[in-house]
Amino acid sequence: MKKKIIALVAIVALVAVLGICLVACNQADYQKRLEKAGYKVASQSAEALGVEEGKIEWAILAAKGGDSLISRPDTVMVVKFKNTDDAKSFESKMNEIASTVDGTTVKRSGNIVIAGTEQGVKDAQ
Repeated sequence: MKKKIIALVAIVALVAVLGICLVACNQADYQKRLEKAGYKVASQSAEALGVEEGKIEWAILAAKGGDSLISRPDTVMVVKFKNTDDAKSFESKMNEIASTVDGTTVKRSGNIVIAGTEQGVKDAQ
Protein backbone atom coordinates (compact mmCIF):
# COMPACT_ATOMS: atom_id res chain seq x y z
CA MET A 1 0.00 0.00 0.00
CA LYS A 2 2.82 2.42 0.87
CA LYS A 3 4.49 1.75 -2.49
CA LYS A 4 1.31 2.74 -4.31
CA ILE A 5 1.04 5.99 -2.33
CA ILE A 6 4.70 6.85 -2.98
CA ALA A 7 4.26 6.10 -6.69
CA LEU A 8 1.13 8.26 -6.81
CA VAL A 9 2.89 11.15 -5.07
CA ALA A 10 5.84 10.83 -7.49
CA ILE A 11 3.51 10.93 -10.50
CA VAL A 12 1.65 13.98 -9.18
CA ALA A 13 4.97 15.76 -8.52
CA LEU A 14 6.20 14.91 -12.03
CA VAL A 15 3.01 16.24 -13.63
CA ALA A 16 3.27 19.44 -11.59
CA VAL A 17 6.90 20.02 -12.61
CA LEU A 18 6.13 19.36 -16.28
CA GLY A 19 3.13 21.68 -16.12
CA ILE A 20 5.22 24.52 -14.75
CA CYS A 21 8.00 23.99 -17.30
CA LEU A 22 5.66 23.80 -20.27
CA VAL A 23 3.54 26.79 -19.29
CA ALA A 24 6.40 29.14 -18.40
CA CYS A 25 6.77 31.78 -21.10
CA ASN A 26 10.12 32.81 -22.41
CA GLN A 27 11.36 35.41 -24.86
CA ALA A 28 10.85 33.18 -27.90
CA ASP A 29 7.20 32.55 -26.94
CA TYR A 30 6.41 36.26 -26.74
CA GLN A 31 8.38 37.02 -29.88
CA LYS A 32 6.57 34.34 -31.92
CA ARG A 33 3.18 35.43 -30.56
CA LEU A 34 3.79 39.07 -31.49
CA GLU A 35 5.31 38.31 -34.90
CA LYS A 36 2.29 36.12 -35.69
CA ALA A 37 0.07 39.11 -34.84
CA GLY A 38 2.02 41.26 -37.32
CA TYR A 39 4.43 43.07 -34.98
CA LYS A 40 8.05 43.86 -35.72
CA VAL A 41 10.01 42.68 -32.68
CA ALA A 42 13.44 43.72 -31.39
CA SER A 43 15.42 42.84 -28.27
CA GLN A 44 16.10 45.61 -25.77
CA SER A 45 18.97 46.13 -23.37
CA ALA A 46 18.61 47.01 -19.70
CA GLU A 47 20.37 50.31 -20.37
CA ALA A 48 17.84 51.28 -23.05
CA LEU A 49 15.02 50.64 -20.56
CA GLY A 50 16.68 52.62 -17.79
CA VAL A 51 17.09 49.49 -15.67
CA GLU A 52 20.24 48.57 -13.79
CA GLU A 53 22.32 46.00 -15.69
CA GLY A 54 21.86 42.49 -14.32
CA LYS A 55 18.29 42.96 -13.10
CA ILE A 56 16.58 41.68 -16.22
CA GLU A 57 16.81 38.34 -17.97
CA TRP A 58 15.50 39.61 -21.30
CA ALA A 59 13.38 42.37 -22.83
CA ILE A 60 11.65 42.88 -26.17
CA LEU A 61 9.96 45.83 -27.83
CA ALA A 62 7.38 45.35 -30.58
CA ALA A 63 5.42 47.72 -32.85
CA LYS A 64 2.71 47.29 -35.48
CA GLY A 65 0.90 49.73 -37.71
CA GLY A 66 1.02 53.50 -37.53
CA ASP A 67 2.08 53.86 -41.13
CA SER A 68 0.01 56.99 -41.70
CA LEU A 69 0.14 60.35 -39.98
CA ILE A 70 -3.23 59.74 -38.40
CA SER A 71 -2.92 56.27 -36.89
CA ARG A 72 -0.89 55.58 -33.78
CA PRO A 73 1.08 52.32 -33.84
CA ASP A 74 0.32 49.53 -31.41
CA THR A 75 3.40 49.06 -29.27
CA VAL A 76 4.30 46.71 -26.45
CA MET A 77 7.30 46.07 -24.26
CA VAL A 78 7.78 42.76 -22.44
CA VAL A 79 10.45 42.59 -19.74
CA LYS A 80 11.37 39.56 -17.64
CA PHE A 81 13.14 40.44 -14.41
CA LYS A 82 15.33 38.15 -12.36
CA ASN A 83 13.17 38.73 -9.27
CA THR A 84 9.65 39.87 -8.50
CA ASP A 85 10.66 42.89 -6.39
CA ASP A 86 12.44 44.49 -9.36
CA ALA A 87 9.42 43.71 -11.54
CA LYS A 88 7.10 45.42 -9.04
CA SER A 89 9.35 48.48 -8.94
CA PHE A 90 9.43 48.69 -12.75
CA GLU A 91 5.66 48.17 -12.91
CA SER A 92 5.22 51.13 -10.56
CA LYS A 93 7.39 53.35 -12.79
CA MET A 94 5.51 52.23 -15.89
CA ASN A 95 2.15 52.92 -14.23
CA GLU A 96 3.28 56.49 -13.50
CA ILE A 97 4.15 56.95 -17.16
CA ALA A 98 0.95 55.22 -18.32
CA SER A 99 -1.17 57.59 -16.23
CA THR A 100 0.02 60.48 -18.41
CA VAL A 101 -0.54 58.77 -21.78
CA ASP A 102 -4.05 57.85 -22.95
CA GLY A 103 -4.57 54.28 -24.13
CA THR A 104 -1.53 52.93 -22.33
CA THR A 105 -1.69 50.01 -19.94
CA VAL A 106 0.67 47.98 -17.75
CA LYS A 107 0.30 44.36 -16.61
CA ARG A 108 2.56 42.30 -14.38
CA SER A 109 2.54 38.57 -13.86
CA GLY A 110 5.19 37.40 -11.42
CA ASN A 111 8.48 38.74 -12.69
CA ILE A 112 7.24 39.65 -16.20
CA VAL A 113 6.03 43.20 -16.93
CA ILE A 114 4.09 43.99 -20.11
CA ALA A 115 3.50 47.65 -20.96
CA GLY A 116 2.21 49.41 -24.06
CA THR A 117 -0.94 50.31 -25.90
CA GLU A 118 -4.04 48.44 -24.79
CA GLN A 119 -4.10 46.37 -27.99
CA GLY A 120 -0.36 45.70 -27.80
CA VAL A 121 -0.65 44.34 -24.27
CA LYS A 122 -3.62 42.16 -25.28
CA ASP A 123 -1.67 40.77 -28.23
CA ALA A 124 1.33 39.96 -26.02
CA GLN A 125 -0.70 38.06 -23.42
